[in-house]
Amino acid sequence: MWSLVSYTVCVSSFITVYHLSHSVLGNVISSETQDVEAKVRESVTLTCSYSTRIITPYLFWYRQYPHQIQYILTRGAKGYKTYKHNNPDLKSEKFQSETSDTTTSLTISSLTASDSALYMCALRDGAR
Repeated sequence: MWSLVSYTVCVSSFITVYHLSHSVLGNVISSETQDVEAKVRESVTLTCSYSTRIITPYLFWYRQYPHQIQYILTRGAKGYKTYKHNNPDLKSEKFQSETSDTTTSLTISSLTASDSALYMCALRDGAR
C-alpha cells in the first residue's frame, strides 16, 4: 500500500511549495514545510515526516509535469542515509535526497523554470 505527500513547485522569480498529508493502514506521511519560497538559481529542500509499522519501508521522490506520467527521481529505504537516483540522466548535483528513521528530504539545486512540477514523497512496504 502506498502513502504519499504532494508538493506543487512553481519556478519563476520565486517558488511556492504547498503540501498535503496522507495516511493509509497506519502509515502516515506528511510535510514539515508549509510553504517555501526561493528564487531562480537558488536551492529548495522539501521534507516529509513519516511513521509506519512497516519494518522495511521504501521511500520515493517523484516529479510529475502537467499531463505527463509520474517520474521517479529517487528511491531508498529506511536506514539508508542517501538515496540513489533511479535515472542516470539526472545530474547528481541537481537532486540530493536523504532519509532518517522519521524523515525524508529532497534538495533541488540551481532552480530553473523546468523545475516547475508536482513533487511527491511516497512510502511503500519494502517486503513486497
